Amino acid sequence: MKSVRTIGLLAAILININVIVGSGIFINLHPFMSQLGTGSFVVYLVAALFLLPVVAVLALLARQQPESGGLYVYAKTYLHPAVGFLCGWSYFVGKAISVGLMANLLMLVVESVFPSLLVVPHIALVAGLLLFLASANIIGASLQGRVQWLFIAAKVIPVVSILGLLAWKGGQVPLSFAQVSTDSLVAVVPIAVFAMVGFEVTCTIAHLFVRPEYTIVRAFVIGFLTVATLLSLFQGAVSLLMPASALSLGLPAAQLASIAEAYVPSVSWLMTLCVYLSILGGTFGILTSNCWNLHRLAAQGHVPGAKWLTKVTAGQVPWVSLLVEVCVCVAGVAISTQQLPLQKMSVLGVIFAFFCAMLAAFFARNAAGVRLVHPLIVCAALCSTLGLFGITLYHIFLYGISVPYLVLFGGGIMVGLGYEQWRDKKVLG
Repeated sequence: MKSVRTIGLLAAILININVIVGSGIFINLHPFMSQLGTGSFVVYLVAALFLLPVVAVLALLARQQPESGGLYVYAKTYLHPAVGFLCGWSYFVGKAISVGLMANLLMLVVESVFPSLLVVPHIALVAGLLLFLASANIIGASLQGRVQWLFIAAKVIPVVSILGLLAWKGGQVPLSFAQVSTDSLVAVVPIAVFAMVGFEVTCTIAHLFVRPEYTIVRAFVIGFLTVATLLSLFQGAVSLLMPASALSLGLPAAQLASIAEAYVPSVSWLMTLCVYLSILGGTFGILTSNCWNLHRLAAQGHVPGAKWLTKVTAGQVPWVSLLVEVCVCVAGVAISTQQLPLQKMSVLGVIFAFFCAMLAAFFARNAAGVRLVHPLIVCAALCSTLGLFGITLYHIFLYGISVPYLVLFGGGIMVGLGYEQWRDKKVLG
């Protein structure tokens, strides 16, 4: 079924914001303040500068190739189909693991609120939540629908409330950059970078954008810069209102709730609700966009079952690919329910896909042989992704990575490559 372009500029920007801003804006408050003090907002500005060339490259490539699959399309078109498959599968699995991480976090909260659910296997609760979100998408809850405004509101309310509280009460902690140093930034910039990843979703669903030549670059740039500003302002306001030692540790909402309890206890429940709604929004946004990556791989003959994986509903939802994605998400949580291993598993796949896309941009030219992206921007983006990839490998070296994840990640690659060889032999025979 041919895709129908339904997403306008405003919806595209909101999707970008919703996907990027997840739990990181809340759970990073304490670690950033502990390292950098009241100058902790600087970390997001540094991370934004680090990612800006990557954003620019992907925006220009997406405008040239407004198709589902995003990073896969660029690697396949400008490098080689095999590299495209490796890129697409790596990204798909990495983002699926991140969805599993957020669903796992939400279910831990539900279990803490309703202890009676502890008799139900945790993995079953995670699977139930993801199936509910997938079903909601299949029957009509869309990326550009009204649900998007609910999730955006959940992110905006805490930020506006904290900024309003700062304007009302004034800074309670003196602004200082004494703790901001090269060493302290190196320790936390990778965390900030990983918290801001998500803008590439615009590539994945570029085939659904109205007037892509106008919408895509604006959606990328406006969405990313809005998020960078949002994160910096929020981190700075919290730093000026309370010292790191006064923030409660634990579940993501605890730190924000501790500020509300100190100044306006009556809205503590609203802050908590907004935190978990924003995490739910990020889960929904990535889940319902990432399935298009698998859909694209199937449509291009890289994986078996294309007849089913390419099925799309009347509402433009690749429902079989979506359900398969749910299975991958659950498999990730079955491997580990710990935040750190799940983050490492997610980041490894995504950063590898970024590097492939940036390398593809270096060779990308139009029919007249003219470069699609200025070489200086591409080189800057390549340096950024190489740095991120190096940091990721270093963390894996320090903490290790699970063998089951390597089986999940490598198993999909082996199945895909084996299927392509079988298909090629069948055609030749």
